Amino acid sequence: MASRLRTVAVPAGDLDLDPAHRVAWQAALRRLDTVAAQVVPVDIGAFLAAAALLYGGPWVAQRWSAFGAYLSGAGVDPTVRSIVTPGRDVTGPAVFEAWERLAELRRQTERIWLDVDALLLPVTPTHPTLAEVAADPVGVNSRLGTYTNFVNLLDLCAVAVPADARTDGLPFGVQFIAPAFADAPLLDLAARWCGEPTRVDDRPPAGTTLVAVVGAHLTGMPLNRQLVALGGRLHARARTAAGYRLYRLPGSGVARPGLVFTGDGPDDGIAVEVWQLPHQAVGALLDSIPAPLGLGPLRLDDDTTVIGFLASEHGVRDAQDVSAAGGWRAALRADPA
Repeated sequence: MASRLRTVAVPAGDLDLDPAHRVAWQAALRRLDTVAAQVVPVDIGAFLAAAALLYGGPWVAQRWSAFGAYLSGAGVDPTVRSIVTPGRDVTGPAVFEAWERLAELRRQTERIWLDVDALLLPVTPTHPTLAEVAADPVGVNSRLGTYTNFVNLLDLCAVAVPADARTDGLPFGVQFIAPAFADAPLLDLAARWCGEPTRVDDRPPAGTTLVAVVGAHLTGMPLNRQLVALGGRLHARARTAAGYRLYRLPGSGVARPGLVFTGDGPDDGIAVEVWQLPHQAVGALLDSIPAPLGLGPLRLDDDTTVIGFLASEHGVRDAQDVSAAGGWRAALRADPA
């Protein structure tokens, strides 16, 4: 997981929110533009499907196993009893089928983390009244967990932060969600949201160098294993400064792009990943890079300069310009051939 979180995903479609929540959510989306370097819309259907498994799947059998023997005693909350008791009748096949379904959904959601660092969602879809909870405790609590129930099931981490209050004065909160073990950078992102000092030191540790990769060395791509083998660690997802163009290089084997500063590239730059490598690893990496690619100074959209993968201008004369895609992943999705 990157030590600096810059790219935040938001749901691509409408959410199940009550009217006052919806207004506050739109205000939160506008606020996110001041916190994140890039905001990316994504389909959260797989996350929501995983959340539904908590109440609709066999996990209640785990509760029955833990304390079902005590449910017949006096003083047990009747709602708890009604929720947990069906767990004694869950069959073995149902458990395995649910685990398979969860694994499928996890694979679908993992693709999202290749492009983004964190996901922003409301904490709850509504503020139920006590009367509504009393009338339908299971249904209301199930709906309250719409945007949180999947976090444990998918082995993610999350932090909830306050947002601007609803129009009726009631509070409204949002949450940042990321893969497991991203706790420190996620708290850093939450601090930025709250206007508090951040704790993550953005400088690479002594003895390491930041290297920007743009193509086959990206996370999940064919050559990423080279960075990992050299002791690399993802530092941040970022974008180049304006003026760079991305080309699809001709040739067989692993598909590769060439990044060139032409001065007339997209204003919002090209997507890159910045990796932290030991000093001695940079030389080994350079030895593995074929012409017309090489390493050189690359300027990012925050005006910092790092070593990055670049191509020579003459090396892209016969190459396809894919700058409009905004990054190598998007270019491959648009034209995988």
